[in-house]
Amino acid sequence: MEPADVQEWVIKNGFCDEFIIHYVDCDPAAFDGLYLERQGNELIRHAVVYGEPIFAREIFINERLHEAQRRVAEVKETLHILDQCGQKTTTKRGVDDMISFAATRMKLGHDGGALTDVMALPQALAVLFPWAARELIKPKYDEGLISAEELAQTARLPVAYIELVLSDRWEDSYQIIINIENGFAKDAAE
Repeated sequence: MEPADVQEWVIKNGFCDEFIIHYVDCDPAAFDGLYLERQGNELIRHAVVYGEPIFAREIFINERLHEAQRRVAEVKETLHILDQCGQKTTTKRGVDDMISFAATRMKLGHDGGALTDVMALPQALAVLFPWAARELIKPKYDEGLISAEELAQTARLPVAYIELVLSDRWEDSYQIIINIENGFAKDAAE
């Protein structure tokens, strides 16, 4: 599954009409991504005069991330559209402040500034490495027939995330994710 597939699901299910992805140049240790939902009309546009409004959502992704980490960040930020609440802004200055705040918190070892990020990472992993794929691969992994490095290269995910998804503790984590997210994560796992 690709980030575009997740975005297509979000659009198909009526959460927005399109995503605008911005790639920003930032220290990878400081910032991976940011989902932005502005208040006001900044992201409502019309394809034709007097046409139906098009509701867009913006995602900012650190362009310096390795492809595997960038994929995770883009899905994680896309899934934030399903969050019930979050930090919001109405100005470009607000966007800059939110990016700076998240980067500063991450440099200091905090979770990036939002509890929603704590849940969004496992949700993104559940989408990018579905349960059905885990069930097929785990026996071969446990027998040593395939390594986490090989799987990471094939799945285009960081090795540490492959190791997490194939660990025994992922079973409980996955069930929690499914119980919390009755929508997207459940659909993606099937």
